[in-house]
Amino acid sequence: NNHLPFMMSYFKGKRGTLLNLIETVDLRSSTQSSIITHAIKFIINNKKTRSEYISGEIDLSFTTDQWRKLIVKKDEDKQLLNHRYLEACVFSHVADELRSKDLFIVGADSYADHRIHLLPMKECEMKLDEYCKKISIANNGHDYVLEMKEALRAKAEKVDALYPDIAELTIDKDGKSTLHRRGPKRKPSCAVWLEKTLKARMPKRNLLDVFCSSHFYCGWAHEFGPISGDDPKIKDPIKRYLLTNFAYATGLGPTQTTLHVKSPITAHMLSWVNQRHVTPEMLDRAREKLINLISQFKLTKTWGDGKSVSGDGTMKELREQSLIAEFHFRYRKKGGIAYHHVADNYVLLFSTFMPCGVWEAVE
Repeated sequence: NNHLPFMMSYFKGKRGTLLNLIETVDLRSSTQSSIITHAIKFIINNKKTRSEYISGEIDLSFTTDQWRKLIVKKDEDKQLLNHRYLEACVFSHVADELRSKDLFIVGADSYADHRIHLLPMKECEMKLDEYCKKISIANNGHDYVLEMKEALRAKAEKVDALYPDIAELTIDKDGKSTLHRRGPKRKPSCAVWLEKTLKARMPKRNLLDVFCSSHFYCGWAHEFGPISGDDPKIKDPIKRYLLTNFAYATGLGPTQTTLHVKSPITAHMLSWVNQRHVTPEMLDRAREKLINLISQFKLTKTWGDGKSVSGDGTMKELREQSLIAEFHFRYRKKGGIAYHHVADNYVLLFSTFMPCGVWEAVE
């Protein structure tokens, strides 16, 4: 149940390069913790030691139990450290903290200090009162703590008063509380009526028909074409662009799309168009036209004015050969994070793709 020993066969051949790299770059911590930087100095100071075990003072609180079982060895009253496992452990955590922005490289581009892109503290203090007023919280730590304590006390009293009537919460004779899964919520009669009315007034539409209708009103498919800028030489280019976007946007892919769509176009034709007639810049321009089209509908305006957005990431599985693919600890899968900015009127404004270990707030 421990895969870490298998890393050594890969680490041995790259040890010298990694040590030279970590000595060359200027690694610094972007947090108040300096444990990992002290560990880096420790392995650099002992890099010429050839013995299997070394001794010294080092804080291993940044490691996991699995790493410590391999690194630490008790010799009577003395604690010894496995030299090679310690180096592999430090390099592994350095890589993780570079991705999460807890470490940064001075003068770097991709791994620079993310704090330089944040607002200066003086500007934050100028906007603090306005921000706290909008979200209805105190603008200082003391009053904010008092507000949270009072809110927690009020909520606790409310739960205590409602306890006998809360079916999801039970307390046994020993005083142990158990929160059970809540049952399905019943729809109110007005919601049932609204659903029936919408279904009656809005007949079912084929997704491909929606693609074609949206292009008819704003012409987003005209944004695609050969990368050279010339006119497309293929037959029915708009039809191919619509089917290509349908294939990749829905996740079906070209092969499954050709199996489920009545068209003489083959999977090779769709993949060929995607490789030679579609670029990220073209997709951005097409999306801009669609966003402008959606903003004209009265229905979306009832949801919001589009002046505020929320951001969230979605795990997407990728093939292992992809350079951006990484193992996600929470989802236990390998892939990347699709980070979306969605406006309050439920319109997707912007998306970016990033590795699993990157702090989403940095994006």
